[in-house]
Amino acid sequence: SGKTHDKKMADTMYSFPVPCTLYQDTGYQGYEPEGVEIIQPVKKPKGKELSRQDKEYNKKVSAIRVRIEHVIGSAKVMRIVKDECRLRANNFVENIFSTCMALHNLRIKINPWNYHN
Repeated sequence: SGKTHDKKMADTMYSFPVPCTLYQDTGYQGYEPEGVEIIQPVKKPKGKELSRQDKEYNKKVSAIRVRIEHVIGSAKVMRIVKDECRLRANNFVENIFSTCMALHNLRIKINPWNYHN
């Protein structure tokens, strides 16, 4: 079936708990699920520069998003998370994903990531 763009998947597949905060990149401009607080970098206006405050804000948002991307990458090491799974019985996919995230959390507890703030 090929790869699906994240924005298309978000539009068609996911609902978010309310209240919820969603850190997203500028590729999702205009994507605002109901009841969800959206945090994303400020886009540079055409022909202009970002203000110092906007650059500082973007730096903080990007630092958080890097951590999120690392978690996603860590989960994808487990191929069952990354590849298509056709088993649908008894919430199988959700249970596998929860198990993989528990393994990720155990790995981080044993060998914590060191982020410089």
